[in-house]
Amino acid sequence: MKTPLLLVIVICLLFSIDAFSQSKDWLSLSVGGSFPVGAFASKNGNDPQSGTADPGGLIDLSYMHPLGKGGFGLTAALRGRMNLIDQSATTAALASTDDGYQWSGKKAYWKTAALMVGAYYHVPVAKRWQVTGSVLLGAADNRLPRYTITGLKNANSTDPADVSLIELSTNGVSAVSFAALLKAGITYQLTRRYCLVANIGFWDLKPTFKNVTVVGAEANGFPIPGLYTLNAATMVVVNSYTYDYRQPMNSVDLSVGIAMRL
Repeated sequence: MKTPLLLVIVICLLFSIDAFSQSKDWLSLSVGGSFPVGAFASKNGNDPQSGTADPGGLIDLSYMHPLGKGGFGLTAALRGRMNLIDQSATTAALASTDDGYQWSGKKAYWKTAALMVGAYYHVPVAKRWQVTGSVLLGAADNRLPRYTITGLKNANSTDPADVSLIELSTNGVSAVSFAALLKAGITYQLTRRYCLVANIGFWDLKPTFKNVTVVGAEANGFPIPGLYTLNAATMVVVNSYTYDYRQPMNSVDLSVGIAMRL
């Protein structure tokens, strides 16, 4: 989403699209927030299905094609989101063992991109205003990121040989899943060329991530004070295990944007 290609697409939308009309196809581009709910938002680091996901960003590009003049139509959407993993929730679960380790984690994001199709119904409610309801189904590519959590024990010891290091890391895994979206929106016609849109939606996702590998490394004996890495240790023990698991990734999404007639 940071490439010049996106800028070209947006410019083309802004300058090549005609006025909005209920009897014409139209596109909308909106951005907003993705707010995890349920297990995806849970901060219980001891629960394997807890997503510990924070609110993140959302982008949605939607196409709408009316069927006659009855208010019904077909729609398609390309959408994506990013949600930061709350490392403090994970490290809190590890710290609850009270083993003397100080835990820290690096930033990592859940990512989802989806292509969806469905139907909508719109109805005017006042001059320049209309409301729309949509149901979309499709496929989503979900990304479990690679991330690392590190624990240090006796880091302030005057004898670096007393320092212990634990490093836990997961590999990055992607999973394609079924996606369902219920969306309601309101449209305000600014001019004969543009309309403002605001939407709220519930996005249902339950991907199964396969071959997730967790690697745990415990290191001891650091001859150089202050240099506490796996490579600097005199003794390292490594263990790993691989498993599959299903991760609910539901969210409530809020967005605003602009709609333009083709």
